[in-house]
Amino acid sequence: MKLLAAIGAQIKRAEKSLTWWRHTVRDRRRMHAIYSAGGTPVVVYSMTKSGSMAIYRALHKRSDTLALKAHSLDPAAWKGNRTDSLWKPGVRAQMFDLTHSNRMVRFEIIDAHRPCKFIALVRDPIATAVSGFHYNLPSFASDAQAHERADETPVQVMAQHFLERYPHHLTTEWFDLEPKVILGIDVYATLFDHETGYTVLRQGSNEMLVLRAELNDEVKGRVVGDFLQLADVRIGRVNTAHERGRTSWTESLKRQLASHPQYIDSMLNSEYALHFWSHVERAAMRARWLGGDTLGRS
Repeated sequence: MKLLAAIGAQIKRAEKSLTWWRHTVRDRRRMHAIYSAGGTPVVVYSMTKSGSMAIYRALHKRSDTLALKAHSLDPAAWKGNRTDSLWKPGVRAQMFDLTHSNRMVRFEIIDAHRPCKFIALVRDPIATAVSGFHYNLPSFASDAQAHERADETPVQVMAQHFLERYPHHLTTEWFDLEPKVILGIDVYATLFDHETGYTVLRQGSNEMLVLRAELNDEVKGRVVGDFLQLADVRIGRVNTAHERGRTSWTESLKRQLASHPQYIDSMLNSEYALHFWSHVERAAMRARWLGGDTLGRS
């Protein structure tokens, strides 16, 4: 049985590699065609579990643009061997999925100094961390069957795993670890428009739209359409915890966090939260978390 399992795992890895190669060939051809026609591709370049998949899927299915997706454009992060002090030991490589898009964007756009438009989303940092923990639970619980056993695990244990093992700094420091280093775009150097919920930043030939994940989908579609000069961009909701069929334990975990106000304050008083949300908005977020009533987008 173990031999069959090992063979099955190898086959899956081979199929995944083949899929990456096939997608790379396809997207490279489209990318070259867009540049040849004087166009510019768009990269949904955002931290994990920030609500970026909905925008990526809305753009990816269009024929009038090429949309790529990236969580990290640092090759060292793809293998989970970042060594700078901002990265805690034990961060798994899967936190930054090694996809063909990461490689293409880094090597054929960034390193080739080609113009590009980027879209990054910001989301309640605690909700982002909970979703990341949910998605990668087997790693942080040190249990390959953690998702199946989650409802049987005491919520206090789950909360302890979350607070002690999850790399919370990845959410609050992502913009310093990624766009600032890779693109030279310092989001904190420009005031964020709290009223509209989005801001456009420029550095050389690159432009980055930064917008809040909690904006209404219709508003997101309009803002993204204006940024990319595309008509009728429709954003839908995807990749939610409910669709994965595992909501009860995440809801319990969120309620459990109400008994950890120091953690809530540390996240909501981070430079990230201070920049993207006003004092009134952060106070409302804090009240929701302390009340244990915080169902968010995955």
